[in-house]
Amino acid sequence: MSTVDSMIFNIQMVRATGLRYCIYKYLGAHGHFHDVPDEQYLQRLYKYFYGRKMDFNNPQTFSEKMQWMKVYYHNPLLTKMVDKYDVKQYVIDKIGPEHVIPCLGVWSKAEDIDYDKLPDAVVLKVTHDSGGLRMIKDKKNCDKAEINEYLNKRLNRNFFYAGREWQYKNVNPRIIAEPYVETLGKSNSVEYKITCINGRVEFITVCKGIAHSRLDYRTNDFYSRDLQKLDMVTNYYANSKTENKMPACINEMIEAAEKLAKDFPTVRVDFYVDNDDYIFGEMTFYTWDGFFRFTPEDWNMKLGQKLILPEKMI
Repeated sequence: MSTVDSMIFNIQMVRATGLRYCIYKYLGAHGHFHDVPDEQYLQRLYKYFYGRKMDFNNPQTFSEKMQWMKVYYHNPLLTKMVDKYDVKQYVIDKIGPEHVIPCLGVWSKAEDIDYDKLPDAVVLKVTHDSGGLRMIKDKKNCDKAEINEYLNKRLNRNFFYAGREWQYKNVNPRIIAEPYVETLGKSNSVEYKITCINGRVEFITVCKGIAHSRLDYRTNDFYSRDLQKLDMVTNYYANSKTENKMPACINEMIEAAEKLAKDFPTVRVDFYVDNDDYIFGEMTFYTWDGFFRFTPEDWNMKLGQKLILPEKMI
C-alpha cells in the first residue's frame, strides 16, 4: 500500500471505528498494555467500539461471543490453523493437495532467503500475522533490502496483543514463499470467504477488489448457504454495484469449508478460484477481531443465537 493509500485507510478506519478504539488498539499492539488481563483489555475495546459494556458472563450477540472465545476458548489446534505454514498439511489431509498452494521455501529471518532460487514472480509472507506479505512481480527489479527489512519487522511483531486473539500468541514466526497468483491483488480480484458456525456454512462473502488496502478499493456481498443474496452489510465495505456470478465450483467450496470447519465453533474459510479450480487461502477465527457493525443490526443477534459456545479452555 502506498503512503497516501495508507494514510487514507487510517482515516477511514478512525471514522468507522472511533478514535479511542483505534488509539487503544494501536497502543496495545505496540506493547503498552501487555500486563492488562485479556478480559479487561477487550472490555475496554468493546466499550470504545460499541459505546457500551459487554457481559462476559452472558454473551448473546455474535460479536460478544467472539470476545468470550478469545478469552476462554484456547484450543491448541487454533494456533496451527492460523500458522500459514503449518495449516497447509492440515488442509491437504482434509480436502487434498490440489487445493493448497505449494510452499517454495521457509526461513526464520529474511537474510536467509535465497532469491536466486525463487521464481521471478513470487509472494513472500510471514506465517504468524494478518496481511504481512509482499507480492513480487519481478524479483530482478525489486528492492530486496527494503523487502527484507519489512519482513523482519513483521517477524518481530506478536499479532496477539492488538486484538487479544489467543491463537496468534504462540505461532512460530517464519517467512514462507509461494508462487505468485495472477488473479490476486488486483482491482478485479475475487475471493470467497465462507463463514461457518457450528460446522455449517452460515454465509458467504464475495470480496471483490484489493485486500489489505483502502476500504473503497474493495466491496463485499453476502449470500446464504443456498446462494441467495442476503440483506447484510458489515464492517466498512459497501456492496458491489454489479451482479456476482458464482463460480462453477462454489458447491465444492462450501463442502470443503464445512470439512475444515467441522472441529471449531466458528471459523471463516477463504478460497479463491484459479484456472477454474478453488484454492485454499486461510482460516480466520475472529474476523475484524470479532468487532462487527451489521446493517441491519439484528444480524449480530441472529448469528449470535446460532453460535453454541464451547466449554472453557483456558
